[in-house]
Formats: sequence, C-alpha cells, structure tokens
Amino acid sequence: MPRNLDDSIVLSNYPSWELAIERSPYDQLNTEAYSNKFDLRSISRKCNRLGYRLVTFSKQSPTEQGYIQYIAPTDYEREDIHFLGRGVNRKEVKTSLPRSWVRRCEKFHEDVCEEDGMAGRHLPVNLRLIDVEEKILIKAQKHLCYLTLSYVWGAELMKEETGISPVVTNRADLRTNEAGEECTPLPENLPRTIADAIWLTRQLGYRYLWVDALCIVQDDPIHEKMIHLTRMDAVYNCSKLTIVAASGFHANSGLPGISVARKYAQSSEMVESYQMAAMSPSFSELENSWSLKWNTRGWTFQEKVLAKRILLFTDFQVYYRCSESIWTEEIFTETEAPSKSIEARTAKYRWAADRQPHIPSKKLLLVKMVIPQLNVSNEWNYLGKFPDYAAAIREYSQRDLTDQGDVLLAIDGLLRTLRLDAGRFVTGLSEAHFLQSLLWHPEPGSHHTRANYNLPTWTWASWRREKGIVFGVLDVRLLRLIILTIQNVFISSKRFLSDLLSSSSSDSTSSWDSSSSSSY
Repeated sequence: MPRNLDDSIVLSNYPSWELAIERSPYDQLNTEAYSNKFDLRSISRKCNRLGYRLVTFSKQSPTEQGYIQYIAPTDYEREDIHFLGRGVNRKEVKTSLPRSWVRRCEKFHEDVCEEDGMAGRHLPVNLRLIDVEEKILIKAQKHLCYLTLSYVWGAELMKEETGISPVVTNRADLRTNEAGEECTPLPENLPRTIADAIWLTRQLGYRYLWVDALCIVQDDPIHEKMIHLTRMDAVYNCSKLTIVAASGFHANSGLPGISVARKYAQSSEMVESYQMAAMSPSFSELENSWSLKWNTRGWTFQEKVLAKRILLFTDFQVYYRCSESIWTEEIFTETEAPSKSIEARTAKYRWAADRQPHIPSKKLLLVKMVIPQLNVSNEWNYLGKFPDYAAAIREYSQRDLTDQGDVLLAIDGLLRTLRLDAGRFVTGLSEAHFLQSLLWHPEPGSHHTRANYNLPTWTWASWRREKGIVFGVLDVRLLRLIILTIQNVFISSKRFLSDLLSSSSSDSTSSWDSSSSSSY
C-alpha cells in the first residue's frame, strides 16, 4: 500500500504503435525520420482494432515507467492483432517466429537488408564455415549463404564455473578428404552457446555457420591469423543473420529459450475477460544497456553495428533487428513494405556509413518551403559522418578489452567503413575531421587512467575511461553558427560601408566639381 499520496501509482492509456517507436542508435540527429514511426503509423491506420498499452509510473519517479499490454486472444483475426501482446514461453523460443521474421524481411524489404555494406568488400579468401548438417568444418570454395554467432568467450569464468576450457581449432585438428578438401569433424563436447547456435541454424533453414573459435585456426602464423582478425567486420557484414548470445557470461551459458530457460518469465494476469502482461525492456533500452554482458565487450561492438540482421537472445525475450525494422517476441508489430511517407528514410537501422546519403528532390524541398515542419532534409551535413563516428566511439570507449593493445584493432573494421568521408584515421582520430576529433573528453565524473603507452596522450584510444568519452559535437555546431553569423554580419557591414563610402565619394566629387566650375 502507498505510504502517502506522492507514492500513488498513475495509469495512463496510450496507443501501442506510438510507444513502439524506436530510433536509430547511431543517428546523432536522433530524428523521427530514422525510426520506425512512419511504418507503424501507416499500418495502424489500416487496423480494424487499435491496440493500447497502460503506462504506469509513480508521482515520485515519473521517469521510471512500466508498461502493461493486452495479450491478443487466439481467436482474433490477423487484422485485429496488430500492436497487441503475444505470449512468451520462458522455457522455449518457437523458432517458427524468428524464421518468419527473416522470410518477411526478405520479401518486403527488397534488397535493402540483403546488400553487403562497405565492410563486406574484403571477405577473407580462406573462409572456414561449420556445415551444421554434416557437423564438419569446411573451407568455403565460393560465397555461401551463412549465419554468424556473436557471443562472449569468458574463458576464465567458464573454466572457474564449469571446468570447461574454450573449444578451438588448431592446425593439428585439420583433416582433409580423399579429394584433398578440408572436412574437419567438430569436437564432440561443444560449449552450449555454440551447440545451440548450430541447432538453431538448422531450425532456421540454413546450412552454414561461422563461429570465431572454430573457424579461425588459433595457432596459425600471426600474419595469417591477423588477416582473419582484421576482416571479421566483413565476415559479420556478409552473413545472412547474426545470432547474438546477449545475456551469456561465457561460451557455455547457452541461448536463453533454447538449451536454458530464460531468467525472467512474462508476468501476466487475467483481469475479467482480458489477459494483461507486463512488458519487457524495448530493443533500444537493451541495445546500449550494460545489463547485457555482450554489450560490455569491445570486440562485439562492430559485430553488432555491422551485422545486416540480428537475432538478439536475452533473458527477457528474443529481439530482431534488420536495416528496416525492429520486431520483438512479445508484441505484434511486424509490418510489411516500409512506409512511403516523404519524411521516412530508407535503411533506418543500418550503420550510417553504409546508408546512401539522403538527398531530397527539388520537389520535396519546394514542399518543405510550403510546410517547414516536414522533415525531408538532413541538417548539419557539413560535418559528414563525424556525428556517427562520435556516437560510435562514445559507446565503444565504455567497453572492456581483455588486451588493451587491441583497442584500435577491435574497431578497425568499423572505422574502415568511414574512410570515404573521414579519410585516414590517425591513432583512432579522423584525418578529415581532425580538429573535431580532438574535442573528446571523459564523461563528467568519469575516472580515467592511461592504458596504452604506445599511443600519444591526445587520442582517446590511449586512455581507459570508467564511463567512456564524448565529443563536443554540439560545441562544433554552435561554434559554426557563431562563425557564420559573424561572417554574415561582417559581410553585410562591409557591403553597407562600401555602399556608404561610395555614395559619399560620389557626393564629394559632385560638390567639388560644382565649386570648381563656379570658381573658374
């Protein structure tokens, strides 16, 4: 029971589609154009029955909100279930749902989600893949359709908790068949996360899977191993789908809902004839949340950002993200073709460096002149990709690395995608935006120590930050506005003075000529 009036719980009712809006995390402008708002709004207008959510918060902490939704009855028609809730089984993920997500994406998102990004231009030639049907490791002779696994090794913790050491491929393990082709049998006792990913790959209808521990020969000569390490961005970028073990602390944690139960069960109750359920955190809440171990590791950052499609396994539910959509297990928000709104952007969740620059047509610019509120053009384009670089480094700098010497190696693939705009990177700083890149500083209150003495002190990469670093992007923008204003005032003043002096000179000449003539 509440102790006083200020502790009372407040309930508000909002349309579910409005509360399902999720923005692109690396769009520094944070505009609705780079969100699913227009897709959701267009489908909501076609719904026969609009879904609502109850928003709960206390007067004492209004920013800490919870959400309660209606679970769709099983006898509802498909047209009636949009934006209503879906039951989530704590122990089991129905693989038919993620399979339908991928098929829907392939059908309705045209080639946007299939296109390899800039990172995919340098896929390793000697790429090894797991054949999940034959349970062997092969060397791909051509570009095959494959999935990837992103997870936390956690070797020391796994050894401590389970006594199991990481399972890896060494040169002595490699085998060939009579034709001389590699066909190395997989180890019998695989860590649960890898075993689950192999099983899931088959359930989703695919044959090949890439897992770093098995597909990179760990005792290869350093120059050969480095080729694969520096091209992992391409491996993840070219894969059909990346399976993410987001909640696992090590390779034997398993995928929640596959070999292990999820930590949190969906909380639901019957209220008269309606089934109501408390909602889990949204994809946006979890994507940058340090509650996921996967989100704290440095190497997994570019795996997340550059993957075309992500299937995120957490202790709450499964989330799906592609270039165009974000879908979750607990709510019916699956849309079809993206909205045709003139304010919507294509590939809204794709890493910004891989998105085509948004250049509005002359017709749209004319429309904007009539209706200034329309968001049909991107502002601050003069900064190029720098705001996206700043947002990426801000998150990456908060992550941990087992070896601090990998600080630039673990993000090299992502920085490579920015080079067309940012030029070379000098110890992690953009050459084309070098002055802006120097405007980094630790988050207020963040403890920072020197971590890499091989790098100069003026780069963020030489420091370990407790809360990461930020760039003064807004300061740069504000400074530019001030400079432009001063320039305009100066030019206007100069023009005014020039006209004034010209006019005065003309009057003086006239006066001199008149007096001279009279005197003469």
